[in-house]
Amino acid sequence: VAAVAHSSGFGGTPWRSTLAIVNPTSTDTDVTVTFRGGSTVVKTIRVPATGVLEWADVLVDLFEVDPGASASGSLEIVADRFTVVACRTYADKGVAGTYGQSYPALAASRGITAGVTGVLAQLRKNPMAYTNVGALNLSSVPCAGSVQLVGGQGQAIGTAQGVSLAPGGWTQLSDVFQVAGAGGADSAYARVTVTTEGCSLWFYASVIDPTTRDPTTIELARPFVVEPR
Repeated sequence: VAAVAHSSGFGGTPWRSTLAIVNPTSTDTDVTVTFRGGSTVVKTIRVPATGVLEWADVLVDLFEVDPGASASGSLEIVADRFTVVACRTYADKGVAGTYGQSYPALAASRGITAGVTGVLAQLRKNPMAYTNVGALNLSSVPCAGSVQLVGGQGQAIGTAQGVSLAPGGWTQLSDVFQVAGAGGADSAYARVTVTTEGCSLWFYASVIDPTTRDPTTIELARPFVVEPR
């Protein structure tokens, strides 16, 4: 799972992540869940046959993060049989309710490798929205990649941003237009690539309303192989 959080974002928004693991089989399954953030923490749990386990604030409830602390990172889930994993990251507004977004559980085959360009569409930076871009290393080896914002006429905007991740590592470029020096754009996308041979990265974007902090998940699309230049 690319991103989980128990933290305060821009404007003090309290972000939390739920995690559910479903065992649809007729046999109990042992599941190892690894959190990679500032440190690595491993938990092993048992999901009963045809049952489900769910944590409303997974970093606190499962990984025992101090409720007053701030933590974010990625999760790796390994099971001894087929399971279904779902994750939602949401803003907890107390009596005012919640709003949020889901991130998919990913196999290594969902990423892109060297020579393949992925696209993150519907990105923007204006008074109505800003954009974060994240990357997750789905490999057991270090992996590097690049994010290039592109404007409506096909022109590169801002500077390409490199990412370099440890095995299973995660990073996020918060307010990527600002980080890249790209100014604003009402309609843009990102070209994302892997620069290390033999590894796989998955990219995502989160487009956020700066007034309400309501986020929308943009998943990676893999439409084409890079042509020779």
